[in-house]
Amino acid sequence: MLRKRLITTPQIFFQSLANEVSKEALQAVVLKGDWKSQLTDFAVTIKHTMTKYPCSAQLFMRAFPSEANYLALNNALLQIVDPLPLSDSDKFSSIACLLNYIISFELDRYEQRKVNKELKADASKLFQASLARLPEDGTFVIKRMHENGIFKEIGSDKMFETGLNIIVLGMEQLAVRSG
Repeated sequence: MLRKRLITTPQIFFQSLANEVSKEALQAVVLKGDWKSQLTDFAVTIKHTMTKYPCSAQLFMRAFPSEANYLALNNALLQIVDPLPLSDSDKFSSIACLLNYIISFELDRYEQRKVNKELKADASKLFQASLARLPEDGTFVIKRMHENGIFKEIGSDKMFETGLNIIVLGMEQLAVRSG
């Protein structure tokens, strides 16, 4: 009787490519400063590495960290937070949350660019029409933000760094509460 293969050929391909992106991020990162600076710099390095390779976020979504470099990337992130007074479960969850944020941000940025390319100028008109259909009461915040150009920040480094800062400060608060 033939044993069923646990990993399919396309899956092996995804694993290998995610492993190569992990390797490049590991080689590019420079860790200095306190744990917050190290974690922030590492996250930015991972994001920039993913940005260089279209569809790399999709690869990470489909890959399991079983290859050496992908495991080393996860381990390096865990080593940064290991000294914090958190349970191993909280450390692992924090790093998983951070990686999910990086991957999701890059995936969203990639998909948004595809949509913008497909819709071209129609996207702005479509959004304006959608805003115009909203009831006047209670929608002033989103309209104000759109009028002030905030929506142009979607997918930007500034937006990424704001979300990253929220995650790192949340980890710090978790450590303070646990310590």
